[in-house]
Amino acid sequence: MIFYHRTTTQAAQQILKDGFRDATGAYLTTSEWTGVWLSDVPLDVNEGAVGDCLLRVDLQLNQQVSQNTSGSRRARAIASGYSQQN
Repeated sequence: MIFYHRTTTQAAQQILKDGFRDATGAYLTTSEWTGVWLSDVPLDVNEGAVGDCLLRVDLQLNQQVSQNTSGSRRARAIASGYSQQN
């Protein structure tokens, strides 16, 4: 499954060197989440994504997760490694 992550060039270089690191934020929602924001389509400033660099992330998901991600954006976020902070 292909996902995308919008970021700055400097952050992209760090990600490519050391990998993704979890962060906490609202990520275009009204809830607080911890994880890495991945989307199933390339997002840009019109959707609230900030940065001049777009990373493509190829994930091999098992059948169960793949079926769960065909529903809501929340399901896709959970499948992408998010955990909601209550």
